[in-house]
Amino acid sequence: MKAIKLILLLGILSLPMALSAQSREEKLEEYKRRRKQGIENVKQTRREGVELYKQRANEYYAERMRRRWEYFELRSARIIPPSPDPIVPPSVTPGTRPGAPREVVPDLSHSPKLPPVIPPVPAPVKPALPKGLPESICRIDFYGSQVDVAFDPTMLPLQLMGSDERSVTDVWSDLADGRANRWLYSCMEAKERFGLCDWAYIKFTEKAARALVADANQATLLQGFTLIQSGYAIRLGRCGERLCLLMPSAYPIYNYKYLVLDDWHYYVLLDSVDSGIYVFNSIFPDEHLPSSQITLPTLAYMPSGSKHFSSNAFPGVEVDLNPNFNVIAFYDECPRNSEWELFTRASLDETITSHLYPMLRGKIAGCTEEKAANILINFVQTAFEYKTDGEQFGYERPLYGDEVFFYPYSDCEDRSILFAILVRDLLGLDVALLHFEGHLATAVCFHEDIAGDYLMVEGRKYLICDPTYINASIGMMMPTMEGKLLEIILL
Repeated sequence: MKAIKLILLLGILSLPMALSAQSREEKLEEYKRRRKQGIENVKQTRREGVELYKQRANEYYAERMRRRWEYFELRSARIIPPSPDPIVPPSVTPGTRPGAPREVVPDLSHSPKLPPVIPPVPAPVKPALPKGLPESICRIDFYGSQVDVAFDPTMLPLQLMGSDERSVTDVWSDLADGRANRWLYSCMEAKERFGLCDWAYIKFTEKAARALVADANQATLLQGFTLIQSGYAIRLGRCGERLCLLMPSAYPIYNYKYLVLDDWHYYVLLDSVDSGIYVFNSIFPDEHLPSSQITLPTLAYMPSGSKHFSSNAFPGVEVDLNPNFNVIAFYDECPRNSEWELFTRASLDETITSHLYPMLRGKIAGCTEEKAANILINFVQTAFEYKTDGEQFGYERPLYGDEVFFYPYSDCEDRSILFAILVRDLLGLDVALLHFEGHLATAVCFHEDIAGDYLMVEGRKYLICDPTYINASIGMMMPTMEGKLLEIILL
């Protein structure tokens, strides 16, 4: 009996404590709930502010778009000048060592001053998604990857009655009233999910627009609307009755006609255009120039065929690789220029690096910088067949690193680009491109003092390394380059 009384007494005494603990937990949960709601309210206010800002920007943009567009004469498309590479590259006996140290003096007055690399367009704020409305799906093939792009059914059809200013403006205003928000959100989300660089996003929106609407002018206008809402400094143009887009670039893009707007070169993204074009040249708020930097998106793997690559001078430096054909298809549609340093900035695809890099790292592990660099350069010199671009393609075409493993032949600039990538990724050393008259080689800034031909640039020693001088060790300059004008391109 006493035990029962004691239990009841303890229960009564502990009740306030339990209620107090329960109250604290409830208060904490209530605080968390209110804090979360407050954060959501702030985000919603910001979204509404952005939406209102975009709405007013589009209204002003459309008002200006309705006016007569300005006429420009197009400049002829530039062609990459052919490089007079040697038909047969010179070679030496494997193991030949460089002679006494010899300084080669570059002509710094002629060395190109590269424009700064424009950073990628920052991620825009995604528009608010409509609530309570059904969505439709447009499926596109993006270099082998099947991607679903959602859109509001009320967005279609695009009532584009012509290519004149009024017709274009009417459709623009319809898209900007909110019915294209789901489409914009889906495109921007795909940009993040697949890691699309600016050029890849331009191609993605092109393929998506063409998949959604069959009419060429409607697709161009929809793509332009998507890119401009995504923050790109794209311009709308009209060649005859055909709508087109113009893309600015700090670097020259070859095989596209262009014009100059606000001191920038704008390239017409059409295969064939007339000599004249009407352009709507108006700045959209917060627009950015597309970056020339090419990075690989995440693409589905499609084998292109296994190939064997091996070094002549270093047994065991060999690998079987099967490049991703979808990567090659992507690079095939990338803009081409003669600014080789842009090609060196593009990293190799994982399909290549997952097999090539472990093999090379295993061979150079524990080596001096000199031996490691000789292993890499001999691999580049001897693992690939040589032919000039004129012989292989019929025109000048620098290759991205991945393309060197796909196409049957490569020339001096292709090998220099690949060697620069390997030195950067595997040795972590600074590399420069050396542009002789009719030839491209490289130079590497080593920590070790290595004998051979070298240059002094800004107080640093760069040893000449020629990936096209077959079997030549680092520090050996091709004899036919003696006395030729030399420009240096620091990467």
